[in-house]
Amino acid sequence: MNKPTQALPTYLPSLDGLRALAAWLIVLYHAKAPMMSGGYMAVDVFLVLSRFLITRLLNTEYLNAGNIDYKAFALRRIQRLMPALLLKPKESAMKLTLAVNQA
Repeated sequence: MNKPTQALPTYLPSLDGLRALAAWLIVLYHAKAPMMSGGYMAVDVFLVLSRFLITRLLNTEYLNAGNIDYKAFALRRIQRLMPALLLKPKESAMKLTLAVNQA
């Protein structure tokens, strides 16, 4: 299999912008903002873009290394997502405490 002659750009800010827009549309939908009855479609856009970017990462690794190290890939994803996963329960507990104290 021939390797591509031109490397793909490693970062596509336009796709990150579309994902951010989709995420905000989802937030607005859950906040019951006016004219946001189709917010579920933003979920589809977000997931399609995320899957595209992940597939692209795996494809680039395969083209560069000749194989995909799934364990290393999973560890990179965990390292990227773990801070948010650890902070979210604390944030929720703080919001609950504030809500209970105000009631």
